[in-house]
Amino acid sequence: IAVGIFDHGKEYFLSYGLPFEGKKVHADENTIYELASITKMFVATIFSDLLLKKKLNLDDSIITYLPDTLKFVDQNFSNITLRQLAIHTSGLPDNFGDQKKFDYWEYLKDLTYDKLFLNLESLKLNNVSEKKFRYSNFNYALLSYVICKVENKNLEELFSKYYYEPFEMKNTALKLNKKQENLFATPYLRPGAITDYWDLANSSCAGAAGLK
Repeated sequence: IAVGIFDHGKEYFLSYGLPFEGKKVHADENTIYELASITKMFVATIFSDLLLKKKLNLDDSIITYLPDTLKFVDQNFSNITLRQLAIHTSGLPDNFGDQKKFDYWEYLKDLTYDKLFLNLESLKLNNVSEKKFRYSNFNYALLSYVICKVENKNLEELFSKYYYEPFEMKNTALKLNKKQENLFATPYLRPGAITDYWDLANSSCAGAAGLK
């Protein structure tokens, strides 16, 4: 673990542990970790800024921003708003089909927007109500698509504009370079159980869980 503290104009860093399997190197302020779903907060902040600048409206239909070639089986898609994507009340599921039959994160890794849209076209929604909460990574996949389309930038470029550059976050990225990879902490499911990294940099779900 690594913790940064900014207090009265001074920076302090506290860390504990050995983040790299097989190496006696201690964690420090340069150690890179997977942020997982905290990535959504970075997307939501950009979304909020675009709302304040009146480039978007909370109650805009998602259909407004999607390719007009898409043909949805469920007409309720036209009722899904950006507000519902942001607060997980769109009715979208968090997977297509039986999740037990496949590696979920491996599936998301290769889920391009073309593949996501194809799944959405044939999807029957269970619920579209602002009162019904249903967490889904696809909400933020679509919200990321919207902010990128409105700003005419890809997600890495938006993160750079809003975060990396103004806050000098030199070791933050969706896609790590070679130098950054050497600072990337080994991922564990629990002590002693190493797992795989989530490689979502090229996925439609990068904005849902891809930031490092």
